Amino acid sequence: MKNGLMMCLALGILLATQPVMAEDQGAPPAKGQSIGGPGRMSPEERLTRMSTRLQLTDDQKKSIEPILKEEDAEIKKVFQDTAITKQQKMEKVRDIRRSTHDKIKPILTAEQQQKLEQMREKAIERRGEQMKKRQERQGSPPGAP
Repeated sequence: MKNGLMMCLALGILLATQPVMAEDQGAPPAKGQSIGGPGRMSPEERLTRMSTRLQLTDDQKKSIEPILKEEDAEIKKVFQDTAITKQQKMEKVRDIRRSTHDKIKPILTAEQQQKLEQMREKAIERRGEQMKKRQERQGSPPGAP
C-alpha cells in the first residue's frame, strides 16, 4: 500500500511537471508558451521566476537561460517521439530535468541552492496534494493504479 501510494505520488509529480502534448504536434507553441500550452511556463518565464525568487545576478541569468532552453527543446523531442511509451517518456523527461538541475546548481551560490531546494520541496508537496484532490474527484482511492 505504501509503495503504491509513493509510486502514485511520484507519477503524479512527474505528470504535473510535464507538458501536455497538444493535438497538433506539428504546430509550434504560441509566443511566450512552452510545449505544454497555457499553464506551462516557457524557459523565459521560468528564468524570470527563478531570477525573482533566487535574486540571480545578470551573469547567472545568462548562464542559466541556455540551459532552460535546451531542456525545453529536449523535452519537446521526447513528447513528439511516438515510438516510446508514456512511461518511457516520463522517465526520459525526469532524467532531462535532473540533468538540468545538475547543470544549474553549480551556477548558484550556496544560499541560492538552499532556496532552490526549498522551492522544489514545496512544489512536490503542492503537486502531491493536487494529485490527491484529482483522485478524490475522480473517485479512485489514492495509490490505485
